[in-house]
Amino acid sequence: FLIFVSVSAVVLGTFAFDYDILYESQETKCYLSFDYSTRCDSQHYRLYLMPYAMIFTLIYPIGTPLLYLVLLYSNLSEIDPVVDGKKARQQVDKDHYLALIKIRENNQSIRHLSFLFSTYECEFWYWEVVECFRRLLLTSITAFVYPDSPLQVAFTLVIATASIKLCSRFNPYVLDSDDTVAEIGQWVIVITLFFALLIRDGTIEEGSRIGYILISIQLGVVAVATIVALRESQEEQQHLKDASFKFFKSMTSKQETDGPRENRSYMIPQLGWLKRKLSTRANDIELVDRAVEKPPIPDRVPEDVQSVPSEYVINPMANYTAKAVMKPQIPDRVPEVVPI
Repeated sequence: FLIFVSVSAVVLGTFAFDYDILYESQETKCYLSFDYSTRCDSQHYRLYLMPYAMIFTLIYPIGTPLLYLVLLYSNLSEIDPVVDGKKARQQVDKDHYLALIKIRENNQSIRHLSFLFSTYECEFWYWEVVECFRRLLLTSITAFVYPDSPLQVAFTLVIATASIKLCSRFNPYVLDSDDTVAEIGQWVIVITLFFALLIRDGTIEEGSRIGYILISIQLGVVAVATIVALRESQEEQQHLKDASFKFFKSMTSKQETDGPRENRSYMIPQLGWLKRKLSTRANDIELVDRAVEKPPIPDRVPEDVQSVPSEYVINPMANYTAKAVMKPQIPDRVPEVVPI
């Protein structure tokens, strides 16, 4: 998130030129905007810099969003889960919907991709790709649209205004506080670009106090956004926990009411594991109860008893063993002649 825009600006800046007209010969020379020591018609640029920049344009500014899209789409069934035959985005009940998002966060198979979708609703799993292209349009792409002219600022202003419309129309974030902060931040961009357009057009002098006004607006917006985000985040996190508990409870009750059925759409792995765990625990308790319910074992076997009665045999499920004690018959006297 932090380096994508800066690295893309450096790579795409290799194709941004400035032209200089020599006073003596009226010859126009082309230089790189980021490096005036490099001319566009030099062999160093044509044979080395331009091919290098073209390759890395495909790898980073274009390749990174496309890679995000491929990774997200290949795991779409996990990111946008199916419950009760419906996608998560089709769930009307907010409690169930937030519980599904919690399940998605705890899914170990897609945890390595959570930074791409965890803040967005299931329906907008692709929104990080949209954000990448939006930032490219606002920073790097605008450098090629009417450079150093008021039209360049006007084009950027149009992109920023369209971004506000998209954000307010779809509200792609899971938390409403994130939607609010995102919209406020984009309004700050629009206000800044508007004053930049006035300065570029000459309506406002660059040395006026407009800079202090812009700084005050941005700091005020950041403070308001922080307060709103903290308040709404605490409320919605608590609601998310309550919704998760209600969802698991309702799904467990539904399975017990409907009885076993194969290919049930809402038999998600988390609930299946929980049910198996509870069932195993119940069986263990039942076995222990059976092992405990038995007659007491005498301290010793009477001499006149040659085997342990059947009621003293311990339940084999309790991992106990009992051996029958056989006592040989002792004759009253030893015979005089012992047969061989």
